[in-house]
Amino acid sequence: MIEEQEMRIKEQNYELQEIQKASVQFAAFLKHNAITPYNDAMLDYLEYLISVEKEKIKVGGTDKMLQEMESSRASYMQQVKILDEAMDGGENKDILKPQGVDEFVQIEKLW
Repeated sequence: MIEEQEMRIKEQNYELQEIQKASVQFAAFLKHNAITPYNDAMLDYLEYLISVEKEKIKVGGTDKMLQEMESSRASYMQQVKILDEAMDGGENKDILKPQGVDEFVQIEKLW
């Protein structure tokens, strides 16, 4: 049962990373193509989850989930920073092109 739970955790961490990557890619696509002002709701959501977890700790919860959430936030912020720097520096090879959005969505459905 422990191995099964550890496998589930690994799968969920992988899914989280893939969701973060996709979110960053689409946010960069929107910013680059000026479809909408850059609005990173994912970061706001992570901040909200972290604040909720901090409240849980105040009433006796453990900080393991908080540490994982803060790690996720840091990882996400790093990915956004890398893409922003690439866009500002003129290197946009990793930014989705309009014709590539549907293909990207189809690939992401496979995992």
